[in-house]
Amino acid sequence: MKKMTILSLLSVLCGICSIQSVFAGPFGIDMGMSIADVTKVCGAAPKHLAEDMYEITPPDPNQQLATYAVRIDPDYGVYMVKAMSKNIETNSYGDSLTAAFNYHVESIRDMYGEESYRNTRLKEGSIWSNPQYFMHALQKEDRTLCVIWSRILDLTTELRNHPIVLKMIESNKEAGAQEIIDNPTIQSLMQKKIEKYEKLPSDIASIAIEAIAINSFSGYVVFEYIFSNQTMVEEKPIQ
Repeated sequence: MKKMTILSLLSVLCGICSIQSVFAGPFGIDMGMSIADVTKVCGAAPKHLAEDMYEITPPDPNQQLATYAVRIDPDYGVYMVKAMSKNIETNSYGDSLTAAFNYHVESIRDMYGEESYRNTRLKEGSIWSNPQYFMHALQKEDRTLCVIWSRILDLTTELRNHPIVLKMIESNKEAGAQEIIDNPTIQSLMQKKIEKYEKLPSDIASIAIEAIAINSFSGYVVFEYIFSNQTMVEEKPIQ
């Protein structure tokens, strides 16, 4: 049997437990929509890009964003929505791009609270550490500007710091991670945590926002919504 970490087990349980909620999907696109469903709500057939990725014009677009795409699995339907802003002209310090990024982050915070993860770090040893090289460092991927809201990250953090888990680890220091995960008490605790989780809608597994630099004076912001059914898509046998 394939060994599972707490993270992977939570991913599976969250996928199994997710149900269609009253949440209106991002830009009017809901989890599980088929190509026919997407065509109907968008008023036009999606444009095939590659594999299961399609470009669309969503029914509820954001005026700050320019390009939209979805991933549609033939069995489980839409499992990801991606959107990109228009190109943003900025200075080498990245002021306008950072302002746009922060604006979008605040819009999601207003709905779902603080993010689960934030990365604004500069790679250790980078020669592009001076503020005037912000955009160049971002383009070279020496710098990252990204935030994530994630059901799995939130639940994993809660579990790792839960008194029951800490006590079990302390009293079974020689036990491996798999043995702890397989414990019925831990599995019951995980199930309860998933059922009570309310930060994100049940359809949404994660939301990511990232700033991308095209060059030292231009960039854009990317949104990525991962639906809860992505786990089931990933678990499908390889054809």
